[in-house]
Amino acid sequence: MPKIRVMTTASVAAAAAPAVLAACDALERCTAALAWSLGRVRAPDAPAIGVWSVAEVATHLAQSAPAFLDTARGAIEPEVLADNATDTVRAVAADPDRDLGSLARRIVAGDEALVAYARGAVGDPPVSPFRGLTVPLSALLGLELGEILVHGFDITRAAGLPWPIDPRDAAIALEGAVQVLPLMLDADAATGVELRCDVRIRHGSRHVVVVRDGALQVLAPSAEPVDCHVSVDPVDFLLVSFERIGPLRPLLTGKVLVWGRRPAAFTELQSVLRTV
Repeated sequence: MPKIRVMTTASVAAAAAPAVLAACDALERCTAALAWSLGRVRAPDAPAIGVWSVAEVATHLAQSAPAFLDTARGAIEPEVLADNATDTVRAVAADPDRDLGSLARRIVAGDEALVAYARGAVGDPPVSPFRGLTVPLSALLGLELGEILVHGFDITRAAGLPWPIDPRDAAIALEGAVQVLPLMLDADAATGVELRCDVRIRHGSRHVVVVRDGALQVLAPSAEPVDCHVSVDPVDFLLVSFERIGPLRPLLTGKVLVWGRRPAAFTELQSVLRTV
């Protein structure tokens, strides 16, 4: 007779939150797809993004999940977001591994360790992926998923391979990216700016992004009026946000819709955010 596992009240209470489990499932699936794609790359030295080759992008991805896991565990001090780009370039340069088979195994192992940690969490506990920012664990997982999706796009585009992105996965990645917005505000550019944008991620959730007094907050929707509403297709908006595609086509094709009493507030919001 097969064993039947009885879920007690204690075991249910100790389970990871649905948002954490969904992000774990997406990470496992997308990391496996990336490893498969890396096995089909024929030119690891081909330019991928910026100054990085395909192999260097893969090296960065091999370092990403272990770093997020260390911050989630509190094993290292969270990095300053403004230093992330420079520190990442240095870390990739210092890592000699450029073998795509080795890097694929490292990427999979790193994300497996992060997922194992997250699946053992109770609820959706707070973590600090960057200094001065506390987010739910599910948001940190979304950030790592965004790394896989966006850099998977870079790698496969350079290699001439397909890279279909599931809108539900992109929505999870955007949930993480939205939580980082307070650290991306250019306080000088935001001087005197006041706006409230209702951002609706299709296949995801809604957030109200508020800029006031030189600070940015990400709030839950409420009855308070907003300047504009924005509905975004998660795949296109993820790639636009990371400057992999331009913003015009998503606007013209309805992948990004803006309406409300002051639609220009969305453009104003974008103008006060720094690119990192």
